[in-house]
Amino acid sequence: MLSRHQFQRAGSAEAFDVERCLNPPSCTERGRAPLFGLENQRPDFYDLSVGLRFNVWGDVLIMYANVLVPLNDDGLRAEVIPLAGIEATL
Repeated sequence: MLSRHQFQRAGSAEAFDVERCLNPPSCTERGRAPLFGLENQRPDFYDLSVGLRFNVWGDVLIMYANVLVPLNDDGLRAEVIPLAGIEATL
């Protein structure tokens, strides 16, 4: 289980707000609203990491596979992040 808690926001609360039309298509009312629905809140990240390692050839060649799965929806992140690799020692 991995987590990250930010102590403060990345910028001001209105960092993503832009001037826009609030009632399209007539556009009689204008105001400020978040761009693409993005809000600058303090995100908390909780992820689960599951994986395995195995020896392919003694202690010289090791392969591993891992997957990182987010447990909450805060922030802008991928749904699942697969990882794989090979380690070699001489």
